[in-house]
Order: sequence, then structure tokens, then C-alpha cells
Amino acid sequence: MEIQGKLALVTGGSARIGAACVRALSRAGARVVVHCHRAATPASALCDDIRSAGGQAWPLVADLSDPGVVDALISRIVTDWGPLHILVNNAAIFEPCSIPGATWDNWNRHLAINLSAPFFLMSHFVRQISPEGAGKVINLIDQRVLRPGPGHASYTAAKSALWSLTRLAAVELAPRVQVNAIGPGVILPAAQDDEFTYAALVRSLPMQRPGRLTEITDALLFLLGNDYVTGQMLCIDGGQHL
Repeated sequence: MEIQGKLALVTGGSARIGAACVRALSRAGARVVVHCHRAATPASALCDDIRSAGGQAWPLVADLSDPGVVDALISRIVTDWGPLHILVNNAAIFEPCSIPGATWDNWNRHLAINLSAPFFLMSHFVRQISPEGAGKVINLIDQRVLRPGPGHASYTAAKSALWSLTRLAAVELAPRVQVNAIGPGVILPAAQDDEFTYAALVRSLPMQRPGRLTEITDALLFLLGNDYVTGQMLCIDGGQHL
């Protein structure tokens, strides 16, 4: 796919990996819708930066835990800015949850945002593609779906299901739509990581360093630019999944 001039949606695009994806897409010539939930001010500032550099970007506030909002989101974008060509499902929550300590609230929120929203956004994304058109979906997952660890049961279950859904969608939606995934590892500290925990995690990696945001966005642009790869996950994790 030629990215220049295409319209992309990046969910959770106001900060961290999402914002890096937004900037990379804009530099490649895409027009970008920057979804956020509570981070409206950073999303607007990011769009202002992109527009000041000559790009096109628009903030869009939406609660992806609300099924009605999710169902209306793609048609809202199409009405305001035209048909979508690229969907980057990046928005997620990452909260501690052990199996013995699980709650329905934690479980349901993780599944709603990390699995249900990407599923239905993909569904609506495909419906708005013209019969002769094509599209690309990139799901941000996690290396831990290949190497599960304790402490984040709801998150890992939801992301593992999204990885299965990525492969299923790649088969069902081919050849017009390619569906791939990126599995980040240690790129940025999580909110609950203290300095010592994060340093120990980095030392445990085969590559002995955290990843760079540019290494995530390089993978994104590769998957968007290659028209023969589908149903794959690129683990950008310094070998952590091994």
C-alpha cells in the first residue's frame, strides 16, 4: 500500500507507542485520526504539531468501553474525513490482576477495551471499504501472548485472544484486507514499574536494552508497505518472548 494520502485511525494515539505511530504515519504522508479517551489535551497538541509541520491530523475523543460508541466510530470518521484505509488498534489498558484476586470489573474492562473494541472496529472498518478497495489492520498486542507470565491475567487473556483474532481475520478478510500484529516488549516503563524493577527487567532481556519507539514504528511501516504478509506478529522485544 502507498501510504501517501491514505487515511489512518490510531486508537490510543495521544501518547507513548500510539503517538509514535501517529507521527510515523504522518511523516509517511498519511492523514491521521488520533483517537483518545481522557487525554484530549495531549491528542490536540499532537495534532497541532503535525499540522504545523504540514501534515493532516485530527483528534477524536471516544470511550472504547462503550459498545454504542465503538459501533458509531468508523462511520463518524468516514462522514467527517472520508474512507479509512489503515486501522491501528493500539488502545489498551494494562492493570495488575492475579487469578486468585480477579474481579469481574477488571476482567470485563480488559476484554472490552483490549479485545471487543478492536474486533468491532475491524468489523466496521471492513464494511466501509469499497468492493474494489483494500485496507490494512495492525493490532498492537504483546510479546507475553507467546510467553505468559503471572500478574496480569485479564490483560494477557484479552491480548492472547486478540492474537488469535488477528490470524482468523487475516484468513477471513483476505485478499482485500491484510491483518497483522506487533508484539512490543520492554519499550517504555509501565506505570507500576519502579526504577529497580525496570532495570532488572532490562537486564533479563537477550538484547540487554529496552527497545526504541522507532523500532516499533519501523515494524509498522514495514507491515503497511508489504502487500504479501498477513496473519503475522512481529515481536519487537529484544528476544523477551524466547
